[in-house]
Amino acid sequence: TNVGSGHCLDVAGGSSAAGANVLQATCGAASSQTWTPVAFLDGGHAMKNAASGHCLSVVGGSTVAGADVVRNPARIALRQ
Repeated sequence: TNVGSGHCLDVAGGSSAAGANVLQATCGAASSQTWTPVAFLDGGHAMKNAASGHCLSVVGGSTVAGADVVRNPARIALRQ
């Protein structure tokens, strides 16, 4: 939950598609709002979505503030 807004991370429209947009939404009980931290063998970390098993990923691996965040399979998220 975002301390400033009181909102939760959610997958837009509850989509199950890879590359689905992630946004702030009113908190609820949807599995699309449930995220678990995971550690990878290479030392990297990610946030895994309970509904899809996909991880948060910054579009194009951007390091620019305000870059879009989506949900992708872990193997794609790892490259970013």
